[in-house]
Amino acid sequence: MANELAALTHPAGLERLPAALADGWLKVEPRVKLVPPPLPFPLDSGETAAIALASQLKADVLLMDEKRGREAARHCGLAVAGVLGELIQAKHAGWIPNVRDEIQRLRAEAGFFVDGSVEKFILSQVGE
Repeated sequence: MANELAALTHPAGLERLPAALADGWLKVEPRVKLVPPPLPFPLDSGETAAIALASQLKADVLLMDEKRGREAARHCGLAVAGVLGELIQAKHAGWIPNVRDEIQRLRAEAGFFVDGSVEKFILSQVGE
């Protein structure tokens, strides 16, 4: 959502936004009235809007990391992926040399939280 991009406080993220938009891998769609499917429980506005948009677009997959948001999206019939799962896929595809460094970058640059046991499991899946 455009308002979430506008609210970014991470300097490097803000710096990279214009290039991401210009290159076309990030798009801001015109604001439309989104009606989310019935949710099993309340979510914050960003997650609710993401589920509504993914449902409306009949998206192949919704990238969402918040556990309750993922649960609600699955309840609504959406396929859901998370950043860590995408890192596993990127490692298997040879797009990144290792997952450990990417997790560290996520922590350092984006304030991303990864539980230690989850990190250990993810790294075991890629032999690290």
